[in-house]
Amino acid sequence: MRKSIVCSLSLLAAAGVAPLSANETLSFSGEVFGGYGYDDNVSVNELETSTREGDSAWHYGAAGKATFTPAKKWQFTAGAKHQATRYQQQEDFDLAITTLSATGSYQADGAKVGAHHYYADAQLGDSGFMTYSQSGMSLGRGFAEGSGYWRTSLDHINKTFDTLSERDATAKALRTDAFWFFDASQFIQLGVVLHDEDAEDEQFSYQSPTLSVAYQHPVSIFSKQAKIDVSYSYSHRQYTATELQPEREDHRRKTELTFTLPLASSLDISLAASHGNYQSTNVSADYQETKTELEMRWAF
Repeated sequence: MRKSIVCSLSLLAAAGVAPLSANETLSFSGEVFGGYGYDDNVSVNELETSTREGDSAWHYGAAGKATFTPAKKWQFTAGAKHQATRYQQQEDFDLAITTLSATGSYQADGAKVGAHHYYADAQLGDSGFMTYSQSGMSLGRGFAEGSGYWRTSLDHINKTFDTLSERDATAKALRTDAFWFFDASQFIQLGVVLHDEDAEDEQFSYQSPTLSVAYQHPVSIFSKQAKIDVSYSYSHRQYTATELQPEREDHRRKTELTFTLPLASSLDISLAASHGNYQSTNVSADYQETKTELEMRWAF
């Protein structure tokens, strides 16, 4: 739920802030969340490696976003999010991520043009791990009288690792998503991503197409409008051949299922399960992982 703030002239004058014009709107939204889950093979996705051991963990976080609309066709947002996972035994794999974001868009007559930037700082085991930045442009357009929507984005990505400089990398990504809305709470999404990553050490450079599909279906339970989300993704990574690594090829598949039930107007509880099947010619990157999580989320 989002609370829109309409600031009167007298209130803003008392605060020493210039008032918004009749065509300007400013709104704030946020959420806090927390839960408990089990991971049967604790892993570090960015390192394509796993512990081969399971563990349970608490996870929690909070996020906030400000949205400013200076005119009918313009919109700007700024957001921040912090989330953490704390394992019961595998403390070296505790993960904390802080993300900052900024976006801007213009709704033209035929399409929506946007720009975005994301910055993330990650800590692993309470030590610095990596920073990640992503900047890009996007173009979106509705079709079929509003039942469909497509969006294409082109991004530049930069990864910097605190202690693994050989994995520092830049990447280019081209993504296209198509949505079909059966109604306001039921839709299907198809996505294609072309990713080209150039690492400091060539053995970590790769090219990868990714295909994904997601579906959301509404369910009525206990007079509440619940929802089921299911998704599947497949990526094929082909790594650069080097003297130390003549050939490496990864096939990464992931399936996710989430059931969300609203307990109140701004309070949800969800149960999620996911399974990743990561096949690789590199033994350390060849593993499977299954997660289950129970989470509560309060939006304001």
